[in-house]
Amino acid sequence: GSHVALKLIEYPPETTLPAGVSYTPPRSGADEAANEASIYFKLATTAHHPAVVHIHEFIPGAGFAALALELVDGVLLSDHLNCRAIGDAEAADMARQLTSALAFFHSVGVAHLDLKPENVMRQPDGVLRLIDYGAAATFAAGRLDEAWVEETGGTEAFRAPERLDSVYDDEDEVWDAEGRINGPAADVYSLGVCCFLAL
Repeated sequence: GSHVALKLIEYPPETTLPAGVSYTPPRSGADEAANEASIYFKLATTAHHPAVVHIHEFIPGAGFAALALELVDGVLLSDHLNCRAIGDAEAADMARQLTSALAFFHSVGVAHLDLKPENVMRQPDGVLRLIDYGAAATFAAGRLDEAWVEETGGTEAFRAPERLDSVYDDEDEVWDAEGRINGPAADVYSLGVCCFLAL
């Protein structure tokens, strides 16, 4: 058989609240795991792009879920950038590959929402692969599915300003007319930060 990468997502059992206390969490750990698996399946079955990591199987369990994923050979882009200065040609190629990957994600209605060098694998042949779709969400007409995204999700240093709740609140004009974040635009901002770090 082929080798796979196994991503284990552990989550505590649902909390039992005292009588008379009402609280509905935005989503459970099981829902988060299932959502991430659905993103992998959506990307894999819609079309093909070299940056997409493929999923083999989603395995739900009691208190955990496992994703059997394609095993990607290479190093994290963050390690590659930290180990050596890259030239203009390589930086331009990095920007081209990441732009192409995001264009594909967005064309099928998925926003990654946590693009950063630590979530990009660089293969020995130089091909870049986007990994970790745990923060990803689907969208329609550019607007994220509110059930699956929080404005504080992702990594702060790479988040678009409108996703920083310490700076903006629900009444600010940076959100769309319905108060939702533009997913593709948030990814493009993160891409810009990645490109800046490569210079």
